Amino acid sequence: MVAENILFKALDEKQHAIVLDAMFPKEFEPGDIIIKQGDDGDNFYILESGVCEVYKDDELVQTVSWRHVAGFLRDLRAC
Repeated sequence: MVAENILFKALDEKQHAIVLDAMFPKEFEPGDIIIKQGDDGDNFYILESGVCEVYKDDELVQTVSWRHVAGFLRDLRAC
């Protein structure tokens, strides 16, 4: 999955291993808020499955699906 992502394609095998070592799985239920607008974003998300909605000022601005990168400092809600 990491090797297929545009942000990580240029990395060599050793660099991929470093990125993978820093990753951990996290599951969310529908309606969960993943990142709230205004909060510090201390994680970087790659959706392996499912769909999330991105909100700015309580307005839906984007729907993000699996394998997209989400590092937004906006509201993310699992669908």
